[in-house]
Amino acid sequence: MSNAIVSSAMHVKPKSSAFRDSPVLKSMCARRNAMTNRLEKDNLSREIIRHRKDERKAWTHELVIAAASGPDWSKHHILQEIDRKKQVRQMPRALSTPLDPALREKDHEKWPGMFADLYDDIFQWCHGELHDERVNLKKLRHALDCALSNERLDGRRLQLITQPVSFEAQSRLKRGKAVGNDGVVAEALLYLGSEPTMLLLELFNLRAFGKLAAPDSWKHTLTVLIPKVTSACSVDQFRPIAVVAMLQKLYMRCLLALVEKYIMPKGDIQHGNRRHYQTTEVIQFMRLVTEKCLEWGRPCVIVSLDVKKAFDRLKPSAIAKLLEKRGVPLHLRHAIMQELLDDRSLDLRVFDFTCRKVRMMRGVRQGSPESALFFSAVINDALTELSLIWKRENVGMHFGKFGGDEQLSEDWFLEHDDVLGARVLYEDIHVPCVAFADDMYLIARSHAEAERMLRDVSEMLIELGLELQVSKTKWIKNKHISATVICHGTVEIPVVDSLVVLGSALRGDTQETTTVEHRIEQAWKCFHKWSRLLLCKEAPFASRVSLWQRTVQVSLLWGLQTIRQHKTIDRRLRTTQLLMFRKMRGMGRNMSNENETWLAWQKRTFRELARWVDGSGTCVVPVLNKSKLSWVHHLVRFGCGVREIHVVKRLLLWRPLSWWRKQQQAIADGRSAWRHPARFKTLRYEEQFPSNWLDTVQF
Repeated sequence: MSNAIVSSAMHVKPKSSAFRDSPVLKSMCARRNAMTNRLEKDNLSREIIRHRKDERKAWTHELVIAAASGPDWSKHHILQEIDRKKQVRQMPRALSTPLDPALREKDHEKWPGMFADLYDDIFQWCHGELHDERVNLKKLRHALDCALSNERLDGRRLQLITQPVSFEAQSRLKRGKAVGNDGVVAEALLYLGSEPTMLLLELFNLRAFGKLAAPDSWKHTLTVLIPKVTSACSVDQFRPIAVVAMLQKLYMRCLLALVEKYIMPKGDIQHGNRRHYQTTEVIQFMRLVTEKCLEWGRPCVIVSLDVKKAFDRLKPSAIAKLLEKRGVPLHLRHAIMQELLDDRSLDLRVFDFTCRKVRMMRGVRQGSPESALFFSAVINDALTELSLIWKRENVGMHFGKFGGDEQLSEDWFLEHDDVLGARVLYEDIHVPCVAFADDMYLIARSHAEAERMLRDVSEMLIELGLELQVSKTKWIKNKHISATVICHGTVEIPVVDSLVVLGSALRGDTQETTTVEHRIEQAWKCFHKWSRLLLCKEAPFASRVSLWQRTVQVSLLWGLQTIRQHKTIDRRLRTTQLLMFRKMRGMGRNMSNENETWLAWQKRTFRELARWVDGSGTCVVPVLNKSKLSWVHHLVRFGCGVREIHVVKRLLLWRPLSWWRKQQQAIADGRSAWRHPARFKTLRYEEQFPSNWLDTVQF
């Protein structure tokens, strides 16, 4: 949120909307005015100034806490004012302050050199390859000059960025962010008049066609390194935050608005940085794969890949090849590549010390709006090519023919023709991999297949300038796989019990208790992160509960709409909520009753909190049920109207419950000898809904 909220420690209740001196401060002023000794009067005056400053700060923090209970607390004018002051005046030094004060005094001499050497290693690249890329850019610029000899390109006037494109780019700028190194905020660009806007468009077009050099502020990116933990002692425990010039962000937003229709990822593999796609779809897809494989006796191996410094190591040549392959116009390719191959550098700042500048010879721009889309598009293109090769060679997870009685299957397809559409989509589902930005997951039918796919992906990443971090690669399996180790080169990767997929724990045996316990653990971490506000006794309890719902509850319920509904899970979540609320209320044992046992204390506090939670309507179970219902409607609407069919719905409709019940009836009547491979009753995600739930189209 804002440092103005997180840093609040003491709160006093204001008596009016305007700040006034407290009675203690007024008495101190009266004593000072009655003094005759000059020295004592000056000392007391300095003490009054310090005391007034502390009171004003505490008064402001109390207003922030009060604003937290409102429905639109993030846009409160007090928050905006405090946040803007911190961004404009204190941002560089505030972000450079270590969380452990002793660390700065102890290790301040070694940090600048250590971080500069690290980033040199990340961005270093063969100068010969960089020279070749710049030669290609010169050829591209020469071809562009030839095409623009008559001030026209493909019969159109020489204007790449138009006013509608600029308006769209301005609307996509994120508000409430820190100022860039040019001293401009995003809100200021929204109130430009017509003349400044036209001047910016003219300058942007000159820059796009290579007629204008980039400002120095565009070439140098300020990167502030913030400790992730309290006692950071290694480079990996710092998070880089890039501060980019706001005008450069607007310019790249304009180019992004023009190029995204060409390079936007398509298909079922890449889900990151795509409109109308979300992480929950990947979580649901992975759960369905493990569920279907376990039910129908299919071996399944899921491998989670970790790419080392993914965004910082991508080759510019990979982006250039992608732009040319997707048919991006010449002038647009030139405008993008000249920004990527311009002489870029990082100005690193750690604590209060500035490191030497580090030249960026590869990787996408730090903090720039186009970086995520370019990376996702390159990864999607490479994985799509690999997926086609794997499909030809019958490698990777494949869900094929339905089986069973053919006539019954044909009747079922005819009944659901309005929902299914093309049958080939549901009897030929090849899903060897799925990705969300740089988080990639491989799905194989054996450990040998997984090793081969891991080797292919590693070679593909090397071609893109990336590196697979084998030490962080993990994999799970179901009971039909006997191997316990996957080999990648000389490294052996042991199997794990559960895999965290985009924040949600996944097991090969489809057990969901681990998922709930993982979310409870993460929710407690979030609770302790916000404990300075949640445990503040001066703030109203209702306000703190409102803050809890916006922070801890979101973490607690993350991804749980993809699991089956069970009363045990509901009770576990409700108990966790009551434990947190009891901590927020500070409900200890009854001091008036010295003989109150631990069990009696548990019963008394839980019953009291349960009555309050039910009466105030803040229980997490109805919230989870509502999110599950909303998620089901989201799944149903796939493939309806203008919405494209999604691999999640295709997998739900592969041998669904309604089809299997027809087969069961045929087996019971003796018309079919086909049998289910599982000897036990499997648990299906769709069993919690009516059998025709996917047939109901709801817009």
